[in-house]
Amino acid sequence: MSKFLGDPIDQKVADQITARGKIVGAKNRGPDTLKFLNSKTSWVRLTSGVDTNGSSDESKKLILQGGSGFYNSTEDKLFLKGGISFRNNDQDITKTYNTTGGFGTRPMPGITDFSVKCKGRFGVIKEADISFNVWSLEDLERVESLFFRLGYSCIVEWGNSIYVDNTGTVVNGGLTKNYGNFFESPSSREKAQVILDEQKESTYYNYDGLIGLIKNFSWGFRADGGYDCTLSIVSLGEIIESLRADKSPIDLEPFPGGEKESESTRVRSSYFGALLYGLSDQTLTDGSFTSFKNVKVEKGQSSFDRFVSNLTVPENQGGVGNRTLLGAVGKNVVTDRTEGAETNEVAKIFYITLRSFLAIINRFYLLKVEGRTEPRFDLSLENAPKFNTHKGHFSSDPLTCLVPDTPEGRSVKGLKINELYEGPSDAILNIPVSLNYLVETYTAIADRTDSQDFSVFDLVKNVLSGIENSLGRINEFDITYDDDRRLYSIVDRNKIDTVKTVLPELDLVGLKTTVIDLKIESKISSRLGSTIAIAAQSSPQSTTRLLSSLVEWNKGKVDRFAVAKTDDLPDIEEVLQQSLKIEKFEETLSSLFEKLNRTPGEYVKTEWDNLQKETYQVQIKANQDSRKKNNFPLAGIIPIDISFTFDGISGLKIGQSVRFKKGFLLPKYDIFSYIITGIDHFIGSDSRWKTELRFNPVVYP
Repeated sequence: MSKFLGDPIDQKVADQITARGKIVGAKNRGPDTLKFLNSKTSWVRLTSGVDTNGSSDESKKLILQGGSGFYNSTEDKLFLKGGISFRNNDQDITKTYNTTGGFGTRPMPGITDFSVKCKGRFGVIKEADISFNVWSLEDLERVESLFFRLGYSCIVEWGNSIYVDNTGTVVNGGLTKNYGNFFESPSSREKAQVILDEQKESTYYNYDGLIGLIKNFSWGFRADGGYDCTLSIVSLGEIIESLRADKSPIDLEPFPGGEKESESTRVRSSYFGALLYGLSDQTLTDGSFTSFKNVKVEKGQSSFDRFVSNLTVPENQGGVGNRTLLGAVGKNVVTDRTEGAETNEVAKIFYITLRSFLAIINRFYLLKVEGRTEPRFDLSLENAPKFNTHKGHFSSDPLTCLVPDTPEGRSVKGLKINELYEGPSDAILNIPVSLNYLVETYTAIADRTDSQDFSVFDLVKNVLSGIENSLGRINEFDITYDDDRRLYSIVDRNKIDTVKTVLPELDLVGLKTTVIDLKIESKISSRLGSTIAIAAQSSPQSTTRLLSSLVEWNKGKVDRFAVAKTDDLPDIEEVLQQSLKIEKFEETLSSLFEKLNRTPGEYVKTEWDNLQKETYQVQIKANQDSRKKNNFPLAGIIPIDISFTFDGISGLKIGQSVRFKKGFLLPKYDIFSYIITGIDHFIGSDSRWKTELRFNPVVYP
């Protein structure tokens, strides 16, 4: 996925699309142009990552393509099978046809169908489906040994046989450079990814590939003696959905907190609980900052220190290094929110950053294989994704999370929040999160979920959901995965970074385009459509702000058969009631923060919950006003989806943006940029590689 939502597509990719358009629209067509237009086909190749008895020799003997191939290490070449062997059960790996005792002469295995689709709302995980035929039991045994291996790695490559480079020269495709390195034992996914990336760029993005895991397979016997086989292959990003989050410090050393005690066992059932338990053994002064480097506890001191040292190991060992941001700030609060809390019982509330939370996930919950870097969360603060915020932004539930730089009167006083993080305060990773809330969330999921289904993905998504609610529902946090960098990131779908560079323009219609099957659809649910129809002629005073941008669509239009009141004067009584309501909300909110800022603080969950509805309205209004001030107007448009299919190309990423040349959209849509929300690849019956792209409109200032 793109590092930031709204980044422009790579200029080299844009140049390749332009080069294709020029050759397609050329008036004078020479032999090379005709070859490109009429002889171009595609190819697909599947290479197994399975070693047998410590060697990759068996993988070299069966490489699935449109037929089958084999790799000769001595000549460093991939050969297609050819010729016929009439010797019974000889099974010559170099021959296209081999003779079996039961069914006579049978052809080689070969791929018959191929597609790669993006999964999820923003399609950050790729899933490839491959169908192929096997014609003999002997070949099926080889396929079973190499490809019917759940969880094992493989490499899928595909591309164009003939392409045009960015200078307009027609080029014949060739074998992947350094293809033989795929068979090194042991190999690394990092090295393989470098080979794939270099091949994409050297072919001007007329090549693509992914390193994936075998997710599922099937095979069935046919009446002609052959076998229909399918493989489902997922990119490594899907690992997080299957990794269990019910790991306990009791199971994995070191275990903080000393010997297991009945009253604290449940709290310490997660690493977050263990950390909270260890910190709670300290004497807490409101607002004090505790560096994890210097934590000392009497009970189980050595084990807790070992636990902390595991968090602060160097980055190349899976930690985040000895940085002071790996610490906590705390406050004493009398609350009914802490499980089992009694009246007037003081609870110790600690805050860590979202970055520290993900550091614990990386260190103790994600897959680790010796000598290999598995996908993990990106903890880098350099150009870290930011979240949608505004002046005056505050948390409506301070015992869930806080907002850095919160204004006076809507903050928890005395907390040394600035010592928790480095870098900008609007970086998502720098959001302070209550460690108590993390334990609460973990325990709630564990209590209601079968342990087999309790995944790291569920845990992180639930934590992000709670943060969204506390920040006023103006954010939409999600997990994304970048195949190229092998990193998960947390992004805010509602935060589109301002693009400083000029976005490339794509030409989707006319003679100089390879686009086919262009679709433009409005995306409005039937319920929302009915609401819009009712509010279509409403005055600004009788329409909610959430519908205001859609009502703008009808600005200047009147249905003469249902004329509505168009009095521009506001209803004085309505304005007065709204003003009093806001004033009461402000007073109640100030009172709650005043109680929380006492020593010890006071927090009653129901009092905060009762303000949620008004809080959401205030936050949404403040955010909309802030966007207007920053030239993010609420445009009067009906949301649309744009999708089209064109000649296959790589190098595009979910979240990147383009503009479309004018002439096929309504003029009011020309002010938008369009963000990529989906990328699918497939090779159809015409043997052409096609790429389908899906877009949503976004506004830049």
